[in-house]
Amino acid sequence: MKNNLKIDFSLTCDLFGNGQVSPEPSPYDLHLQTFFPCRSSNGEDLGEVGLSFRGGEKNGIQGIFMDTIVRCPRTQIGESLSGWKNPEMIVQWAEESHHIVHRWFFALVKGNLEKQFT
Repeated sequence: MKNNLKIDFSLTCDLFGNGQVSPEPSPYDLHLQTFFPCRSSNGEDLGEVGLSFRGGEKNGIQGIFMDTIVRCPRTQIGESLSGWKNPEMIVQWAEESHHIVHRWFFALVKGNLEKQFT
C-alpha cells in the first residue's frame, strides 16, 4: 500500500517486539475504512470523502480493493429529496463529489500503478 497507493499505515513496534506476531499484516484480510469532512469549492458542506480498503479475490487472483466514496452531508441523510431544495442541488453535489473522488483516486495511484489504468 505504501509503494503503490501512497498510504502508510503503521502500528507501534511494541506490539511485535517479542517476535510472536509478524509486523507484516496479511493484505488479503485487510479491512480499513475512514472518512474526512469535505466542502464544495464555494465552501458549502459537501459531506465526507472516504476511503475503503479490503482484501479479496477476483478471477483467482488475490488483491486489495479500494473504494473512494463521498457521503452526502449529514443534514441530508434520511431526508427525502425535498431536503435538497431542488434537483440542480443533487446534480451539483454529484458533480463536485465526482471531481473529488477522481482527484483522490489518481493522486493515490500516481506512478507505477497509474500506468496500469492509462
